[in-house]
Amino acid sequence: MSRITLVTMGSWGDLFPFVGLSQGLIERGHDVRLVASPAWEDIATEASVPFVGVGGRLGFEELGQHPEIFKPGGIGLRHALGRFLFEQIDELNRDLGDALNGADLVVVHPAQVAAQNVAEALGVPRVVATVFPGMIPSSYTVPGGTPLGPWHGPAGRVANRLSWRTAHATTALMFDRPI
Repeated sequence: MSRITLVTMGSWGDLFPFVGLSQGLIERGHDVRLVASPAWEDIATEASVPFVGVGGRLGFEELGQHPEIFKPGGIGLRHALGRFLFEQIDELNRDLGDALNGADLVVVHPAQVAAQNVAEALGVPRVVATVFPGMIPSSYTVPGGTPLGPWHGPAGRVANRLSWRTAHATTALMFDRPI
């Protein structure tokens, strides 16, 4: 079957869906490896999922040492990505180059931009796995982390869609420039 590499980042809410997806792919006969922070190796190996650690350790201890990443309004997210992704981009690119080598497909967390870039450079097809509902636009919900809403009824659905458009524009302002 196929050699599939799954790359995630973040904490348990990001990790566990990728572990489950890895297990399902293994059961179907695929050669799978899960790539994430070295902090999560024990969880993957206990689930019988081959694991490759990349970048610096980012577990609960490291997150706890940086409470500023939990600030609301997107400030915390930008700080977290800057601190734990962009500051170690060279190390991640090197580690991911090794981890993605030989893969037929890469399944990547939406915020793991380094993996998307490395897969593109290696010519490996990739798909983005949005595994948490806070990132799936809907007129019945608002983006994860939004302090207001969701609203109900026809006017509420319009407000919810406007909330998604605002979040998209805000994200573009924060991240859609050269790194």
